[in-house]
Amino acid sequence: MLPLLAKNDTVRGTLVAVPYFVEISLLYYRKDLLERYHFEDPPRTWGELEEQSRRIEDGERARGNAKFWGFLWQGAASEALTCNALEWQVSQDGGLLLKSDAAGNSIDLNRDRAVAILSRARGWVGTISPPEVTGQLEDDSLTLWKRGGAAFMRNWPYAYQESMGSDSSVAGLVGVTVLPAGDEAGAPHADTIGGFQLMVSKRSKNKPGAIELIRFLTSPEIQRVNAATRGYAPTIPELYGDPAVLKSNPFFAVLKQVLLESAVIRPSTVSGARYDAVSRAYFTAVHKTLEGQISASRGVAEIEVQLRRIMAKQADFAVR
Repeated sequence: MLPLLAKNDTVRGTLVAVPYFVEISLLYYRKDLLERYHFEDPPRTWGELEEQSRRIEDGERARGNAKFWGFLWQGAASEALTCNALEWQVSQDGGLLLKSDAAGNSIDLNRDRAVAILSRARGWVGTISPPEVTGQLEDDSLTLWKRGGAAFMRNWPYAYQESMGSDSSVAGLVGVTVLPAGDEAGAPHADTIGGFQLMVSKRSKNKPGAIELIRFLTSPEIQRVNAATRGYAPTIPELYGDPAVLKSNPFFAVLKQVLLESAVIRPSTVSGARYDAVSRAYFTAVHKTLEGQISASRGVAEIEVQLRRIMAKQADFAVR
């Protein structure tokens, strides 16, 4: 099992679930459009993403595609937005929202950087991203992408095989890479880990049988079949070099690098049972900012106030 996945499924020192397959966010891009507009490589920073998005969008609209956009992502008030916003924030050193260290748990939010990040993302809406992006989820982005409606898209691994399907106008034209890093030298890339885990209920009447089923479903043999036929990214590092797996999913070579170098875990372990409330407070304030209901500085202030309120009852929580 990849070490980060084990960490993601460990609560208070105990492994409580086993990952069934990997979900992690990626940047999809149109290889043909990068070539048409003379970009040698996909964007490595958010600044490069903005530049490439604008040039390609302007060019494609001049060619007659009035509804073409540069960059698709998920801006609906939901867990999807928590993932997107956390990626922007972490990649530009804005903090992880919450962190745990030797001194306990605390808020991890660089206010100035978080304000700048939200202001920047607000500027994408209606320029390089469609105005309705603030109401879109993953399948909404994918539908527009498959119609050839954008140069770049942030989405999960499942979108690759969907992009290559017989109903996709971009089949054979899609590349996959890590999400952009911040613009400063040495800024990290940040790709959120999703969650599809298997676990045994404490109320199970046949725990040994349930454990054996999980062992079977997560075995190398079954993971190899699931990867080759369903596009499920394996949890076992060695399978990323398996010829059968790579034949069906050549981008898995990139995916392994992303998992090892830029994966980000949401603050669910730190917040425990309060995570739903933490995420809702975060995506609500971010969404209001993206829609222009409040300023970015007001949005960040609301996030911090809500995090303090939600986490106040946790014994080892402190605001530092």
